[in-house]
Amino acid sequence: MLQQADLLADDAHLTAALAGNPFLPSGFQARLDGLAEALAEGPQAAQTAWEHVAEHQLAAVLCPKRVELARMAVRLRRWLDAAEPTVSSVGQAVRTHVADWG
Repeated sequence: MLQQADLLADDAHLTAALAGNPFLPSGFQARLDGLAEALAEGPQAAQTAWEHVAEHQLAAVLCPKRVELARMAVRLRRWLDAAEPTVSSVGQAVRTHVADWG
């Protein structure tokens, strides 16, 4: 039924107007597209976009693997923007590697 609603919206040229819809599959895809753009902007924008993806009513039902990959992309963005820890000893380096780098 949701696929049919998406097709009808597309036929009526309403896909862009319904991009924020929390139930349509096209709304989910629009949120993922927004997340992809936000990843280039920075970790805060990516986090906000991720929350918007997670708020979609069918996020976990439509494609849970895509949801998990999106979550991991946001985590990676945060990790890449984090300051690299300073290493003062071999023991600290090993602990940091196990906790963060590994």
